[in-house]
Amino acid sequence: MKNFLVRVNLFFIALSFSLFMFPPLVFSVGIGQVPMPTSCGTGGQDVQLSNNTCIVSYTGSKNGIMLYGTGAKFEAVAPLTNYITGLMYGAYPPYTGDFRTRTFVCPMQSAARCTMAKSSGAIISSKTAFFDSSNPLSIGNSTVPDFGGSGQYFDPGTSFSICVTIVDPQNHDWRDPTDNMFCSDATVMPSKPATCYMNYDGSDLDVDLGSLERGMIATQPLTTTPTTKQVQVLCTANAGVNLTMEFQYTPLSINGVDTVGTSTPGLGVAVIYQGKVVSPTDKFQLAYTVGYNQLDLDFEAIRDPSINVGNIAAGPFTGSNLVVVMTEQ
Repeated sequence: MKNFLVRVNLFFIALSFSLFMFPPLVFSVGIGQVPMPTSCGTGGQDVQLSNNTCIVSYTGSKNGIMLYGTGAKFEAVAPLTNYITGLMYGAYPPYTGDFRTRTFVCPMQSAARCTMAKSSGAIISSKTAFFDSSNPLSIGNSTVPDFGGSGQYFDPGTSFSICVTIVDPQNHDWRDPTDNMFCSDATVMPSKPATCYMNYDGSDLDVDLGSLERGMIATQPLTTTPTTKQVQVLCTANAGVNLTMEFQYTPLSINGVDTVGTSTPGLGVAVIYQGKVVSPTDKFQLAYTVGYNQLDLDFEAIRDPSINVGNIAAGPFTGSNLVVVMTEQ
């Protein structure tokens, strides 16, 4: 059995909270025939022409720092040079399917690392490569997957640097953190198969319940309209995954119902799954398929009726930590 812990840090400011998914460590990844410029332009650094492709030099690929000169551009042709970055040792595809690569272009006047956030455009590969999520990229998958080079014409019109990603069928960008040619702001690829990730991209999960009038806050859950948050769960197994889900938190009992306690006395937040207010003793059976799944959670503010409404403090407040534990069957 495997335990997967997802810590939910609750920071209530106008009743909001954040969920953090810590990305896993992975080994180096390698790809071939990624979209690359067909010329190096003038004034470049750590790039070199090889047949009809301007590739990044060994030094540039190691640190991810290079500069394509003015006039360098992408053409919709297959590169004659099999451009490869990294070595394919342990990273797993996020799930089984056909993947592409994407090359991001960042306008630069001097050599520097490119990121997706800094880019002015991106070129998708002309071909897909099939990956099996039950095997690391170096085993059972193509040794050097051929992505066919650029699938479009693109002229940045200035000097630039690049970074690359592996793109899943849902158009999400993935990276290997040990290879600096990958965009540092893409999602880290999984290091293990048969694993599910909640909020897989590492972004915060914010739930805003809006402005609350103290007198309108419910004293029993499921009596007012809750705020629903849809959480993406990515399962990387080659087949379905059966999980047991539990919620761990220090409960504040209001009218005999467990709620997540807050820093405001007499105020809690009920966490609701499938119409039921969850408590630390509850267990839920989940059956997820490979790829993207959706987990719906509801949140409802609850006040203690034994405390006078006027004594419920106004203003921002914080909530205790909530940990979601998923155990693989």
